[in-house]
Amino acid sequence: MGVVGPGGGSGVTTLAVSLGLAVAGAGRSVALVDADPRLGMVAAQMGLVEDRSLFHLVHEATLRPVDQAALERSLQSHRGLAVLAGRGEPGGPVGSLLPGLEVVLGLLADRYSLVLVDIGPLHSEAAAAIAFRCQALVWVVDGSPLGADRLDRCLSSSFGRPLRSKPQMVIVNRAGLGLPTRAREWLAREYGLSLLGLVPFDLAAVRSAEERLLPPVLGGALASPLRRAATRMLEVLDGEDTPRHRSGALPSTLRPESSSA
Repeated sequence: MGVVGPGGGSGVTTLAVSLGLAVAGAGRSVALVDADPRLGMVAAQMGLVEDRSLFHLVHEATLRPVDQAALERSLQSHRGLAVLAGRGEPGGPVGSLLPGLEVVLGLLADRYSLVLVDIGPLHSEAAAAIAFRCQALVWVVDGSPLGADRLDRCLSSSFGRPLRSKPQMVIVNRAGLGLPTRAREWLAREYGLSLLGLVPFDLAAVRSAEERLLPPVLGGALASPLRRAATRMLEVLDGEDTPRHRSGALPSTLRPESSSA
């Protein structure tokens, strides 16, 4: 499942980390992969090392076979969550690494019941290619009229249009008062997106989490709404509350044993 935003600054990495930790805390086998082709920040948010990252591993896959042992050497663990960091070379040719990326994600899917992929903002061909390889997407949208417009523009762009047939959900981040009804109606009407949750605007809580290198789902004012969003996502994965495609057809691939990128 890819976690993606219509632009930078929407909080994709914070939400991906929080969802991963909440799902792992619920006893699920889950891996979080930092696949942001421009600015991988998962390891930095969690205080982990970046010397062995996803992009190092997929580059290795273009030179020699990569197996579970090689994957094990690159994985880190944080509070029960398996993490594959994503720091790559700035401006590196990510597109040429896509075959290796598929190999690595396949190995992870064989090992974990859920693979969460932090894609970052959808503003490059590489990010779009990674998103297209995910079975389903969670959009992180800024809770403002501008955030809604950015999502609309992104889904209508050449990057976003090929993704619109996939099962898609959304989390509204930094949501203000009065937004829930409007957000739910607009997202359902325009794109058939299922709303997983609304995370309120709380700058103090975000800064406190950053200073302590403690993702906000683990404590503070934002922990409860983030956990509720993760719970709703698990309901989707378990088939208890399945989102519809824009066409109205129900997806059949979202099950714990097969839900991955």
